[in-house]
Amino acid sequence: MKKIALIVLLMTSGFSFAQTKTEKIKTLLTLTNSANMGIQMASQFLDSFKQAYPDVPNDFWEGVKKEMNPEEIENMIIPVYDKHFTEKEIDDFITFYKTDSGKKLIEKMPFVFQESQSAGQEWGRKIALKVYEKIEERSKYSSPPPPMESKKK
Repeated sequence: MKKIALIVLLMTSGFSFAQTKTEKIKTLLTLTNSANMGIQMASQFLDSFKQAYPDVPNDFWEGVKKEMNPEEIENMIIPVYDKHFTEKEIDDFITFYKTDSGKKLIEKMPFVFQESQSAGQEWGRKIALKVYEKIEERSKYSSPPPPMESKKK
């Protein structure tokens, strides 16, 4: 009787004896807040549509947002994780994201991503400017190279 009570207690406390790989991926997605981040990104995307179509009533956009289901994106992401990561790796990720460092990474990642994206755009502009300057410089001092001719033997 004590064994049955212990098993019932463990089962009702959320303890899992064995999760499938899919269940572990869901746990990882929950820990990393991945599905909700997808919803946030989609909401931002809708906000840009809303600005582009100011005559569309607000209740339309609210209705679209209500239709966005985090479980739908989660179900689309699970096979991607399943394809690229082993069950052991998923276990390791879960262990990491439960640590203080893992939690901080999740908390700060949107800011890091946004700032990194801005830095990447600035870097891309600098490269484009250098390329443009080199093309302009080359066109001032030399003619374009002759076309390549194929050598027939």
